[in-house]
Amino acid sequence: MRYEVVDKLAKVLFKKHADQQDWEVLDWELMSTSQRLHWRDEAQRKLDSGFAGFNSDWAREMVCDSFTKNKHNHYYKDVSKLQSIDVYRVLSLFNVSDPCIQHATKKLLVAGGRGAGKDITQDIQEAIDSLERWKEMQIES
Repeated sequence: MRYEVVDKLAKVLFKKHADQQDWEVLDWELMSTSQRLHWRDEAQRKLDSGFAGFNSDWAREMVCDSFTKNKHNHYYKDVSKLQSIDVYRVLSLFNVSDPCIQHATKKLLVAGGRGAGKDITQDIQEAIDSLERWKEMQIES
């Protein structure tokens, strides 16, 4: 998917540059390989710099559009209207309703990073324990 984003951005950068130079827009597919590589390199630099010099809304829209067209789009949720998200928002966005799976997910998302005196190994084990309990409850049902 990263390649798709770079490729799409390269085409947009080329079009933007062509418009600024008052060029007649060239057909991307008719460009030489070295010309396309130049624009892909430029796109990669823009991605690596966090879209420095670009309107952030434009960059987010372009990248989000690439995600939604991805064949695994069920892994992506539009959070552009939110300023931040926490573990509970993630659980809600992905409709995680089972308490055992919620607990395991929370443990994995912040494994070793909560500063509660628990290291990553303990958090991972607690996530495993929660998932084992989920399995037990499936048998009980």
